[in-house]
Amino acid sequence: MVRAPPAPSRRTPLTRPPAVSTSDAYYWAPAGVSTVTLTGWAQSVVGNDAGDTFNSNNSGNHIVGGAGADTFNLGRAGDTATGGGGADTFAFSELPWASGHLTDFTPGQDMLNLSAMYARYGYAGTNPIADGRLQLVSDGAGDTQVWFNMNGLAGGSGNWLVTTLDHVSPSTLHVNSGWITG
Repeated sequence: MVRAPPAPSRRTPLTRPPAVSTSDAYYWAPAGVSTVTLTGWAQSVVGNDAGDTFNSNNSGNHIVGGAGADTFNLGRAGDTATGGGGADTFAFSELPWASGHLTDFTPGQDMLNLSAMYARYGYAGTNPIADGRLQLVSDGAGDTQVWFNMNGLAGGSGNWLVTTLDHVSPSTLHVNSGWITG
């Protein structure tokens, strides 16, 4: 007796995009990987074109996205990140110990998210420039340095360089609470 195959299910199973944790010194995300968590030391990681999420650690990594809209959760040891195309988001949840670089930040397309960092250190205002907490300063070489003023906030004092936006003029940037756009 030959049985007919079961009827196809009308329900589509829920699938989660594949996530990878890696300590490899060099890692290239294959197609299908959508989240890469770095666990090694001073890693170089390249994403695919699907729009990846990169979770850096605190070891000064070099991360390159692809053509999709990538999210970079940057660490504290001076990460260098390249979006590689798409509307990318670069985020800091803590103040870096060493500043890094965003090599291809595109005003009007990409975003720098400092809101989690602000919340961590107790800044709850909506205009960080007017409140004296944030400065966007030209470095004299065509780049913008992003400085955060910790004076009077939890966890420290003084001005700290968060990151440098390579080849971006401060005049092309806009600040809306914890977000920097163009």
